[in-house]
Amino acid sequence: MQYHATRTMGFSGIILVSALFGFLHIGNLTVLDVLLAGGVGFIFSVVVRKTGSLYGVSISHGVINIVLFLIAPYYL
Repeated sequence: MQYHATRTMGFSGIILVSALFGFLHIGNLTVLDVLLAGGVGFIFSVVVRKTGSLYGVSISHGVINIVLFLIAPYYL
């Protein structure tokens, strides 16, 4: 999705895809979660655009999910 968005819209495509990434996390029920997910989505989008690879972003997303859903609940 980002590939086509940035090809047709340039940097605005990154912002659009980041906003969509944040919006898809609306199930977390707080505006702050959506904004944070959108910010992380923006960083991920820039990394993918600079590196041309999804591997690092995919691994990062997996690590974040493991920490948030499997490790953090035991400490909070």
